[in-house]
Amino acid sequence: MSACSKRKSGKSLKRIRQSNASRFSRMPLVDLIPYPLPMSNVILAIYPNVRGFGYACIELPNHLIDYGVKTVKPVNNEIIIRQVAKQMDYYKPDIIVLRSGDKLPLRAKRISQVVNHITELAIERNLPVHQYSKEQIKFVFEQFGATTNYEVAKKLSEWINVLQHIDIKPLKSYEPEAYYQGIFDAVSLAVCYGYIDM
Repeated sequence: MSACSKRKSGKSLKRIRQSNASRFSRMPLVDLIPYPLPMSNVILAIYPNVRGFGYACIELPNHLIDYGVKTVKPVNNEIIIRQVAKQMDYYKPDIIVLRSGDKLPLRAKRISQVVNHITELAIERNLPVHQYSKEQIKFVFEQFGATTNYEVAKKLSEWINVLQHIDIKPLKSYEPEAYYQGIFDAVSLAVCYGYIDM
């Protein structure tokens, strides 16, 4: 099970509205993600970071609906929570997947608070929440020979055709995290769900 799995709803919410179907059908497919079991849930993966948050909405097993990074300047938790709420309303997910707020360094206290607020928001909407730590992400991707952020991003870009246009480069230890990293962080959470909680 996940590091922290919150109250699960007895009923799934409705799938993405029919009015959005034509837009979603034009999105590229997730080609090769090797999920161990067939699934059909809509996942909204949120990865809060220093900029705001990365996100990915995936209809399992093979439809990447949307992805991106939401930047909030200056960083403001209330604004971040409002943006996440709008995404929940728009995508109508069945499951919320988050980075774990546990074991983060003291300087990341704000991120832990965001994770807690998003969890509360999801529970209010009767959405199950799964959280995964960096260690759990590493555990899953080690099976595919990927142990660093760069290697995980490369592996995801191999699996997902729409991510192949992103120019992934290895970073020096002194370089700041790349803007696009939030996208791969969010997608990696969705992959963890498939391996750890299915």
